[in-house]
Amino acid sequence: MYSPGLTQLHRELGNQVLSRFKVLYKDKHLILSKVQKLYEHYCDWYLDPTIGEKHSANCRQKWQQLLHHAPYGPSVVSSLNFLARVVSCKRCLKY
Repeated sequence: MYSPGLTQLHRELGNQVLSRFKVLYKDKHLILSKVQKLYEHYCDWYLDPTIGEKHSANCRQKWQQLLHHAPYGPSVVSSLNFLARVVSCKRCLKY
């Protein structure tokens, strides 16, 4: 019978905590609501590409166009790299 090692259990727990943190962070900073609105517009266009379009665009171009026309509020493409730096710094200080 296989039992995962303690390191693997720590890693999995850390990944679960990080995943929950990312969702809560995005919810708190209104990123989730902005993404939801963008996806609603994208799905409307996907179902009927002639809506408000003078030229046809592929899916990637349409998503980029929606991002470009919605510069207000939080950035959808923001990353949580600051957390990796904090964890790395604390890890370095530990040793």
